[in-house]
Amino acid sequence: MAGPTLAVDLGSTAIKAGRLAQDGTLSDISVVPAPVPEVRGRCIESDPWAWHDAFRAVVARYPERGDLGLATKRSSFLLFDADSGRPLTPLISWRDRRAADWCREHGPLPEVEAAGLRLSPHYIGPKLATLFASRPELRELSALRLATLDTWIVWLETGGRVFETDLSMAARSLLASPVSRDWDKRLLALFGVPRRILPAIRPTTGRDIELAVGRRLTTSVADQSAMVACCSDAIRINLGTGGFVVVPCGDTFRTRTDYLSSVVTLSPDGTCRYALEGTINGAAVALRDLPATGLPDHDPTTDAFCLPDETGAGSPYWLPDLCLTMSDAAARLAGADRRRVILEGLVFRVADILDDLAGNLGGRRIVLSGGIAADPFVGDALSSYLARPVELLREAEATLLGLATLTANTTPPEPATGVLTHAPGYLREKRGRWSEWIATLVGSAPNKCVRDIR
Repeated sequence: MAGPTLAVDLGSTAIKAGRLAQDGTLSDISVVPAPVPEVRGRCIESDPWAWHDAFRAVVARYPERGDLGLATKRSSFLLFDADSGRPLTPLISWRDRRAADWCREHGPLPEVEAAGLRLSPHYIGPKLATLFASRPELRELSALRLATLDTWIVWLETGGRVFETDLSMAARSLLASPVSRDWDKRLLALFGVPRRILPAIRPTTGRDIELAVGRRLTTSVADQSAMVACCSDAIRINLGTGGFVVVPCGDTFRTRTDYLSSVVTLSPDGTCRYALEGTINGAAVALRDLPATGLPDHDPTTDAFCLPDETGAGSPYWLPDLCLTMSDAAARLAGADRRRVILEGLVFRVADILDDLAGNLGGRRIVLSGGIAADPFVGDALSSYLARPVELLREAEATLLGLATLTANTTPPEPATGVLTHAPGYLREKRGRWSEWIATLVGSAPNKCVRDIR
């Protein structure tokens, strides 16, 4: 007899799996470390075989047969030889910034804006242009293939029989059109990418792929899209290794200057769900080993500010070389005080994105999730600043839960969230001074990839 649905999330720092219980919650969650990347300057790479080994290791903990849903981090990829199966590159991380110079020299570009993205070194297209410029012989190989992480796992698990990805992953490569739902000729020409090396684009759900691990893959989706599927009607704030503010747009594809357009899911019947997204490129590493902190009634460090983006400032700045920065007063802090100032910067970044993308929030729910969201400061600070409730997803593994419900075609159990409220504090006044500091910081940045802060 087939076992319960299994969800597997291939994240940047950990690979997680969990069964979907009969009551719609997750059970038997397992975690194995993700392969550790090698960092060489702007290049961040890992062993693609190690990712497959880790996938198999976590699935082996669930010996029963049944349906499997797979969520993978977006914009990481490798090139491989389809004849030999040999990787021709390591798995190149989404955090890799080797294409920063290419982006600075070529942006902005109307083809990129039409795809709902910004010209950023985080994406596959600019990285490929950079790779082919340094290794032109790669592009001429007849068996050359490109695989995002989901494509690589499925290709190996089917013995090379299945070479495909879903639209939510393809749309974040900067090589595909979310509107035509196919690889885009203009973008391929822009980055010099042969169409023949790319996988087929399939729906997110309704797949039917027998894997060598004894499971049937029915759903494959980008990790952030899986997270949104858990509470599809709400504004989602997910703060983990990377930070995302996602505003659902239903079945209408929309673009917004300095923000990203995302595909949530593509159904087998052709229905596509879209969202607008603001990105904050990480804060987790800076918070590591710093003790938790609460929200004080008054600001103990009025001139301490932080830009929390670790791998280049994201929306709406798009400055790939402007990474985590602290004011002089903040740099002198340690322990819980240092953590609080980093989290303040994270909250202010979220507030800026909400102002731009959502405007008047009206009655829309705001749901907070992710590992950083577990810090008691974050929920209290957001609800304090917004002067309204912010709901904290009780299930810590939001991506796994969303993926499991997509795979099983169910909805999360209610109530799925707990409500946080806090009396307004010092943050509104401090945000004004933080914004002035950020404007000075951005204005002095020497390497503006796309455009200045508006």
